[in-house]
Amino acid sequence: MPEKAGAVLEQGSPSSVATQAPRIKSEILLSNLGRLEIEHENEIYRLSRTKSGKLILTK
Repeated sequence: MPEKAGAVLEQGSPSSVATQAPRIKSEILLSNLGRLEIEHENEIYRLSRTKSGKLILTK
């Protein structure tokens, strides 16, 4: 079962939190399917893991 979103974000020191974006492991986002859809400004983007393990974002 996936972890809660808040639990998977890595926490930095208080001084680094303001300058660093939250980080989440791709395995958690992509799950067993190896892909997900992202809706941004009424457009759908697909984030996929290739057979060689690279990530591709397509519109």
